[in-house]
Amino acid sequence: MTNIQTLYKAPIWVQDNTLSQDELSRLEKVCIEKCESMPDYPDDYNPDIYKFSRTSKLNPHLETEFKQVSNLMLDAAKGLMLGMGYSDKQSERLSIANSWYGIYKNGDNLPMHTHRNSFLSGAYYIKDVSDSKLRFMQDMYRNTPYPADVWNEWGCNVTEFDCVPGRILIFPSETVHGIDQLHSGLPDDEIIKVMLSYNFVFGH
Repeated sequence: MTNIQTLYKAPIWVQDNTLSQDELSRLEKVCIEKCESMPDYPDDYNPDIYKFSRTSKLNPHLETEFKQVSNLMLDAAKGLMLGMGYSDKQSERLSIANSWYGIYKNGDNLPMHTHRNSFLSGAYYIKDVSDSKLRFMQDMYRNTPYPADVWNEWGCNVTEFDCVPGRILIFPSETVHGIDQLHSGLPDDEIIKVMLSYNFVFGH
C-alpha cells in the first residue's frame, strides 16, 4: 500500500466579529492608558529585535477591564483543542498562563518567533489601521523556492491573516509567526495597531 502522509499540520482558529465597535474602542483606550508611560522601544541594546511599544505591566487577563475578551480567548482556545481531537475533559484543563499588550506605530515589527513553555498561543486584535498581516511559516529555514504557480498545501511555506479588529487567532505555541514592518498613512507618532497576546497551558 502506498499513500502520502501529511506532516506537521498546524491548525489555526479564526473567529471574527467577537465584540462591538464600542467595546473595541473602550479596550483600545484602556490599553493605551496602561501602556502610555513606557518608551516606544524599550530594548536599547537590540532595538531591531522586538520593535514595538509595550508595557512592563503584564497579564491584562488578570485585570477586570479585560475579563470579557480573556474569556473569549480561553473559549476559543478550548474550541481549537476540540477541533484537534482533544476531549471535553482535556480542554477544561486549559488555562491562561500569561498575557500582554501590543501597541504599535509606523516602523514597528515583530520578527518570526515561537512561544516557549506553553501549549497554545493567541492574538486578539483591537485596532489596526496598518498594512500588517500575521504571518505563519511552516519552515523558517527553508531556502528552496517553489514556483508561484505550484504553491499548494505541499509547497506553500507561508500563510497570512489580516489583523482585523475583533478577530481572534489561536494556534499551537510552537508555530513560527511574526509580522513585517508596519506602515500606514498616519503620522509616525500615531498608534496604528493595538492588540492583546495570550499563552495557554494545561492545569491538573
